[in-house]
Amino acid sequence: MSGPWNDFNSAQSNTTVIPKGTLAKVRLTLRPGGFDELGVLVFGHKKNAYWHGSKLGIEEARALAPYQNPTAMQ
Repeated sequence: MSGPWNDFNSAQSNTTVIPKGTLAKVRLTLRPGGFDELGVLVFGHKKNAYWHGSKLGIEEARALAPYQNPTAMQ
């Protein structure tokens, strides 16, 4: 499905390109914790809804497989 409403190939750019060699300050904040939730919510039966899935924290994921994150482990 394509049409003029979703074809941006000929759209005029409204940004300027960052010059080559430009240095920029970047602030990175690492926060401990976090988790990933993966599952399915099932509707349409006598219990109304049922969640089947898992919730895995970063600490547990790294304990199981160093250098991995919860998303990769699920």
